[in-house]
Amino acid sequence: MISSAGELKFTGPLAAERAVADVAAATLRRLAQIDTTDFSTEQLAEHSLEMVRASDRARTVGARFMAYADANAAALTKGAHTMSGLANSECGVSRRQGASLNLLGTAPDRYPRFYIALLEGRIGPGHIEVLHPVWKKVDKHQFNACEQQLVELAELCTPE
Repeated sequence: MISSAGELKFTGPLAAERAVADVAAATLRRLAQIDTTDFSTEQLAEHSLEMVRASDRARTVGARFMAYADANAAALTKGAHTMSGLANSECGVSRRQGASLNLLGTAPDRYPRFYIALLEGRIGPGHIEVLHPVWKKVDKHQFNACEQQLVELAELCTPE
């Protein structure tokens, strides 16, 4: 759907994720069309980083779609029990990568503020992978009370 301002507006399930996918796809399309032959090393580094950021955002959206499909038993229609299993057999996604996608896809249910930061590109998927073992060990009410501060800290740090 296109708004009166000429912008795409998404409605329905996973509307925010679809909007992020649209931006990530546009960024990747733009970057793919740039001839980097005459780039300085600094320009090449920036170009590469922008591509990684957009790819991470697209991966996060794909993971969320997988979680949504799992919740709707979509994999069963293709003869698999889970979307991770289906991605393994149909796309060659390793079990480890499938587990990572599952973790990203279920992030909004566990740590919604981290997920928003992830969609906005303020943190990366690695932050979720580092956070999850901690989240499993702490009191959920305490975690929820300090989640925003943890997001702000994550924005300043690498996932390691």
